[in-house]
Amino acid sequence: VLRNTITGNSTTFYGIMLTGVSGTASLPARFENNVIIGQNSGQAAINVMAGTCSYLDILHNSISFTGGTTGQGITMVLGSGTGTRISNNAVRTPGPALRVEPASRVSASDGNVLLGTNINAVWWGTAWHYDLPSLVAASGMNGNSLMVDPSFVNTTSDLHPQPGSACAGRGVNIPTITTD
Repeated sequence: VLRNTITGNSTTFYGIMLTGVSGTASLPARFENNVIIGQNSGQAAINVMAGTCSYLDILHNSISFTGGTTGQGITMVLGSGTGTRISNNAVRTPGPALRVEPASRVSASDGNVLLGTNINAVWWGTAWHYDLPSLVAASGMNGNSLMVDPSFVNTTSDLHPQPGSACAGRGVNIPTITTD
C-alpha cells in the first residue's frame, strides 16, 4: 500500500486495517508514503489487528486524526508476528500516536515524530511511556524519534510539515525507499 491519500470523517473510521497480512524477511509487506487524515474517529490510522502479521514495513507515513478523544496513530494489538519496522512516520492523534503490544512484534522503530494531543504517550509492550528516554529504555529503539507535534500545514487537509517543523531532517535513510 504505497502513496495513497486516505480520508474519513466517522467515529468508526480506520485508515488501513491489517489482519493476517505478512511479508517475508527479504520481501516485507510495504505500507509507505501514505497520508491518512481522520476526523472524529475513535479508531486507528494504521491498525495491525488480529492474526499473525509479520515482516511489515510501516515507513514514511503522515497521519493526522482530529476531533474525538481516542483516535490512535499506529497500533499493533491482539495478534502475533515479528519483523515489523516502524520508521520515519509523522503522527498527530488525540490518543496514543503509537501503541505496540507485545513489543516483540517490532524489530526496528526509529525516526518517528509522535504526538498524542490528549495523552502524549506511547504504549510499548506493557506500559505507557510519557517521554522519549522512557520509550527508548523500554524499546531499545526510537533513539532518533521525537515525541512532539509534527507541525503539519493543516491537520485536516495538508500534512506537509510547516517550515521549522521537527520533522525536517528527522528521517532515517532507508535505501529501498527512493520517493518520499
